[in-house]
Amino acid sequence: MFKWSADQISPVQNPAPRKKMERSSGENEVLLNQISQLMLGMEERIKEELLKAQNIAVTLVRDDIRSSLNKLQTNLSNEMKDLHKGLSVTSDRAEENSRQIQDLTVCVQILEEENKVLKWKQTDSENRDKRTNLVLQGMSESVSDAALELHFLQVCQDHLKIQEDIKIERIHRVGVQGRQRSRNIVVKFNSFKDRQQIWERRRQLKGTGLYLDEHFALPVQQERAQLLPFLQAARKRGEKATLIINKLLIAGQCYSANSTDLRSLQL
Repeated sequence: MFKWSADQISPVQNPAPRKKMERSSGENEVLLNQISQLMLGMEERIKEELLKAQNIAVTLVRDDIRSSLNKLQTNLSNEMKDLHKGLSVTSDRAEENSRQIQDLTVCVQILEEENKVLKWKQTDSENRDKRTNLVLQGMSESVSDAALELHFLQVCQDHLKIQEDIKIERIHRVGVQGRQRSRNIVVKFNSFKDRQQIWERRRQLKGTGLYLDEHFALPVQQERAQLLPFLQAARKRGEKATLIINKLLIAGQCYSANSTDLRSLQL
């Protein structure tokens, strides 16, 4: 077997790799410095790029906001113009409507006055037609319509002491039959003279249960019904009071159903 001698075996020495390693270490340090500087440069560049991008983004957003605000301002301005136009048209229409309302108000007032005049004329005409009439109250319902004229003339002879021949044009009952009170009887005379003769003796019916009253148009009857309580109250107080058509005379003072002074009177 082959053997090596001790002289032949010696320690292995390799200085070249150590130098190579020492050079690699220096190079690495340089390389690290270069990399560090490169990274620092890249970091600065990135910061600059980010800042630029940020500025660009801010500029874009600002321009977008400015553009949106301009559009909004333009739209608002147009809407305000349209609104002013609409208000102007509305104002013109309102003025026209106001003029029309004023004209209509005047027309209504004129029509109301004309209506009052027509009502007054109609009432006056009805009163003239009824001036030869008298109303008899209290005659029993047992008296038939056919016998009304005969019974009325008998009342004139027995109670009013009228012996003259009274001419009656028409006599009839008015109102709804069936109530407890007897219906009134309207008597229309041929002449106002006969009517007046009977009217002037009406107080002679006192105590008979029969009453005579004048015949008027419905509006006048309603006004007289309002004035009657004041007439009776004044007479109870001993004051001189008279009811003439639709006017109440108390102590020389004249009152109507619509008179404001009527409220001051005591009932």
